[in-house]
Amino acid sequence: MKLLKCLIFLLSVLFTLSHSKISSDLVQKYLISVRNVKSVVMMLCSRKDLGRLFNDNSIYLTNYYIGNEILNLSNFFSRYFIASCGIVVDCECPGVEEVLQNASNYRYFNLTYNWLLFGSDGDTWEQFLDPIFNIEFSSDLVFVQHQENSSKVDLVDVYSLGRHRGSSLIGIKFAEFDFLPTYALINYAIPFIKSGDWAFHCELTEAYTEIAKHFDASEICDLRIVTGLMVTEYVEVILPKLSQYREMMKIAFMRLQEVGLVKRALTIYRKEKPECISGITVFAIDRDNVTSADVDYLMKLPGKTLGITTFVKYQSHLNYYLQEMYNYTMKYRVTRAWAGHLPSGYRLGLLGVMARGEADISMSAVFTYINRFDEYDFLHRSYMFEVGFVFRVGSHSSATDASLLAPFENDVWISLIVTVFIVVIIGFIVRITFVINKHPFSGSTAKDFVDIFAALCQQGVDPIPENTVQKIIIFMTLFLAFFLYNYYTSSVVGVLLSSPVKGPTTPEEILASNYKVCFDDVAYHKIMFREKKKPIIEKMYIKKVLGQKRGPKDLPTYALINYAIPFIKSGDWAFHCELTEAYTEIAKHFDASEICDLRIVTGLMVREYVEAILPKLSQYREMMKIGFMRLQEVGLVKRALTIYRKEKPECTSGITVFAVGFQAVSSAFYVLIFGMITSIFILIGEILWKRYSSRQKSVSQKWVKPIKPLKPFKRF
Repeated sequence: MKLLKCLIFLLSVLFTLSHSKISSDLVQKYLISVRNVKSVVMMLCSRKDLGRLFNDNSIYLTNYYIGNEILNLSNFFSRYFIASCGIVVDCECPGVEEVLQNASNYRYFNLTYNWLLFGSDGDTWEQFLDPIFNIEFSSDLVFVQHQENSSKVDLVDVYSLGRHRGSSLIGIKFAEFDFLPTYALINYAIPFIKSGDWAFHCELTEAYTEIAKHFDASEICDLRIVTGLMVTEYVEVILPKLSQYREMMKIAFMRLQEVGLVKRALTIYRKEKPECISGITVFAIDRDNVTSADVDYLMKLPGKTLGITTFVKYQSHLNYYLQEMYNYTMKYRVTRAWAGHLPSGYRLGLLGVMARGEADISMSAVFTYINRFDEYDFLHRSYMFEVGFVFRVGSHSSATDASLLAPFENDVWISLIVTVFIVVIIGFIVRITFVINKHPFSGSTAKDFVDIFAALCQQGVDPIPENTVQKIIIFMTLFLAFFLYNYYTSSVVGVLLSSPVKGPTTPEEILASNYKVCFDDVAYHKIMFREKKKPIIEKMYIKKVLGQKRGPKDLPTYALINYAIPFIKSGDWAFHCELTEAYTEIAKHFDASEICDLRIVTGLMVREYVEAILPKLSQYREMMKIGFMRLQEVGLVKRALTIYRKEKPECTSGITVFAVGFQAVSSAFYVLIFGMITSIFILIGEILWKRYSSRQKSVSQKWVKPIKPLKPFKRF
């Protein structure tokens, strides 16, 4: 045992152990080379093919995946492993404790089996192995324990003097391992380079040879080369000074150069870096838990997809054409947004990735703002990005389109009220004047008030006043009402005969209307309300988002168009989204008359083309430009627009006749209710006044005694 520990300690500078994975090199050097096992069992968490890294093809290798397979240990070991067997266990796997406990119960911790347990970070051999009972003095059990704040690990030999006698476990550290030695061969270092944690310094042509063997297309694109630590220059063949073979060798090398054998030797021994035939493509997808493996599936789903805009799908469709044209592969990187930055200035989102050159091509088109031309190469524009409110009009389409007060402006109504008030005052003054001067005057004060309003409503006066002054007042009131009624009725009839209800035509009118609003659940709407670059956006956010009460059956602030269609059909909701997405769903669910009632209001966001981009001075710039031009020439761009950019369905029905709603006649009802309430108060006042007058009269009769008449005097 001491000899074994010395051998392993001497080999420790050559062994390697990944800090987060099982090291196949450690398995090979320790179990296969030192312990001379003839079979190896790899108990792993997932399907990892570590057998191809073993140099000895005579080793019988079996992989067992903990938690994914049902294992009968007695059959498993006895059937395959008769000679000395090495067992490698990944202790990070769920369910590994049960497997080890079963091995303990079957007493497989003995000299026949060489156990190598790779512990997880933070685990110690005492904590992990103490529950296992049948670990004896003869057990060949090595626990690989990570050192704190270090890339090194400790190898601990674990045994006991007899657990059945109450002896505790004993662990002795006998070796220390690091990931890689200071000096190693390139074929040994390839797995560590692939992990992305190591930089290997070597002659580049040697690295290119191994890279071409073991790296796939996407991994080759991730490789970077840094030179400068040592000089880059040619090496030459030499001879001793004034050698007798000097001229002969010079002529021979020249001859080799002429016939191409030098070039052939360079082709064999001096490899170039393998070409990158896979690009990194960046997506902007506003949804959780989306990986690069999900991208192709999500992009090819028909219709609206949560978190993905239509112009992203359109641009991806064109990029798939280019992929087939140039025969390259793509590795995807998903971002949650198009843009953004941290307080430190670090760029976020798709634009940040493209500006730093971390991706080769964008699968999402972007707006062509002036400040972006210095950071990106713009390639192709064909998709018009247009968003707006989609709603259905009705008799209640706005606050002012249908109302008794609509034909006149507010100042006309105010002037009319003031005029009526003046006429009533003049009537009262005339009556008071006639009463004071004791001139004959027909009617009463109440009748004068009723006559003026009857004339204003063109109902006539009965009986006709006998006084000339009263006749003039009534006549002028009738004359005023005649002109007002002509203007009023002509305005109403003209609106009804000219065109159907238009509804709101600007975002400001949407804001003033009774429509409830909802916005498409995409990132640019949330950014719009966060930045509030326009006053109308801030007003819309305050009134229609924060100030709008939403019940459990109402739409939320953000929703998908296919969920909002029934609410749009009701005529009470306006939905803000990319219009082509709305047109697709409208064509499916709206009939001809409902399509004619649809209205569109734009202006809340900008309307412009979006363009495909590459990082500035990209090596693929000319190739991609030619590719997009070719797609335009053969009609594939037009085909993609036909698929992804739908136009508004045509109205094939006649003019819709809208029923008059309560809002249109609400003013008349309000006047009627006001008059009824006023009459009730007047009636109550008259009743109270009558009772008060009767009570006062009875009191005065009770306290005043009647005077007896005097007797007449008699004459004497």
